[in-house]
Amino acid sequence: MKKLIHIFFLFSTICIFAQANNQVPDLHQCSPNGIATFDLTSNTPFALAGLDATNFVVSYHETFTDAANGANAITPATNYVNLSNYQGIFIRIFNIATSEVTQIGFHLIVNENPFVHDITYTACDTDNDGLVSVDSAVLTSIMYQNSPSSSNNYVTNFYATMVDAQTSTNSFLSPFSISSPSPQVFYAKTQNLVTGCDTISTVTVLALNCNTTICDPPTALSIGSITQTSATASWTASSGATQYEIYLAPQGATAPDASSVGMATSLSNYTITGLTCGTTYEAYVRTNCSQPTIFINASDWSIPVTFTLTN
Repeated sequence: MKKLIHIFFLFSTICIFAQANNQVPDLHQCSPNGIATFDLTSNTPFALAGLDATNFVVSYHETFTDAANGANAITPATNYVNLSNYQGIFIRIFNIATSEVTQIGFHLIVNENPFVHDITYTACDTDNDGLVSVDSAVLTSIMYQNSPSSSNNYVTNFYATMVDAQTSTNSFLSPFSISSPSPQVFYAKTQNLVTGCDTISTVTVLALNCNTTICDPPTALSIGSITQTSATASWTASSGATQYEIYLAPQGATAPDASSVGMATSLSNYTITGLTCGTTYEAYVRTNCSQPTIFINASDWSIPVTFTLTN
């Protein structure tokens, strides 16, 4: 009976002591696939709540039972890869002087990086000097195509170099002019304002001679490998082509014109992902041809092909 009373008292002491400590925060990381690396020990100061760390042994465990028994401590706790999103982790705090044990739990939360596309943007070069003015709002509308509803929380800035994008310095004001002949590649940093996660993507700008069409459009456009969220477009290559653009729109939407922007590829096929199951789409393709001068010419858009994704 005395043993049972002692166990009950010890359990009560553990619970009360745990409640007396500050709550430890959940740890957050960013990743496109729900898996990330965490430094669990960053929660040690919160768990000790100002107490002298030399008086305690702190360890981290994947289960409550392991934490209670002091078994299977996570090592190294500074470089832990989560097993699943919103995974629970348990801290064991052992008081060296009194042998009291405290257990505190928290979660590992992996937030998804913004889903945006690398894009090629074509714009009319009115004087054929290879220079175009770029409106960032137009670029982001293209980049956010097929993004989840969380794109409402996205903000995107544009930079000349990858280093500028990584450090968020020297962003372009909108609209901005491309100051060197096209094609030119620059960088877009898109951040989710709620989670703080970001993605850096590339934007290629092409100056398009809208007054002259010398490229032949691709032929025999077809759609295959249709799934619930993707489909593969293929076509017969055109002579003189340097790349192609695929344009996709829901059936009945306005057809693309010379200034419309598609998804670029150098191949004669392209797999389109991130689509909505059961939806009927119309696909178009056109050719971009290199010219003796610095600008790019494009063909007319092909006759559309209609297809429906599976449910």
